[in-house]
Order: sequence, then structure tokens, then C-alpha cells
Amino acid sequence: MSEKIEFTDEDDYIHNWFGLTYANYLVLPRSILQSMDAEWQKKMVDLLNELEDKMREECLQDMPDYSVDAKDSNGKYIKDPYRYYWRNNNRINGLVDVFGIDREQFEKDYLKWII
Repeated sequence: MSEKIEFTDEDDYIHNWFGLTYANYLVLPRSILQSMDAEWQKKMVDLLNELEDKMREECLQDMPDYSVDAKDSNGKYIKDPYRYYWRNNNRINGLVDVFGIDREQFEKDYLKWII
């Protein structure tokens, strides 16, 4: 899913985005979502609300609850590095971790402006 997908079939955008994976679900870390800029977050929330409304209307009156566990590349359970969505400035640090930015340099150059 790391490659950009060329959309050719207008009815299968989501299917094409998932590619050849066997994934049935998409899990998004809250710390990363809320680290995006406000305009992006608003668009995402609007889409999530639209999706939830449609699901309630058409297929799931009583939507089930799900839980997610983090595993490493060997399938071993690990502590989720993005489990804290707000405390200790993880709102920003979530993006630092995802994009591999040097944390010390980031804090020195940028974090001082937003704390």
C-alpha cells in the first residue's frame, strides 16, 4: 500500500487502494491523524461521518466493536508506539516517528515553536 495507485476503474477506488493485500480493515493511529493540519482533519472527519451515516442506514444498525493489537514484523505482540494520542506532545511526535525524522533535531528546530 505504499505505492501510489493509478485509478482506472471509477467503481473500485478503495479496492484498488488496498491492492493485492488480504486486508479487510484499515487501521489508522489517532496520534497521526490528529497531527495533520486542521483542514485535512476536517475533511477526514466529514468523510468518516458520511461513512458512519451510510453504514447505519444501510447495513449496520448495531455496529460491532473492534480492538487492535500491535505486532512486529515477526508477528510478536508489542506495545503500540502510537498508543498515547495526546499526552507528552505525542500529537506531533506521531508524525516524527512515522516519517523517520530525527527526533532530537525536530525538537530543537520545530517543537519549541508549538509548545
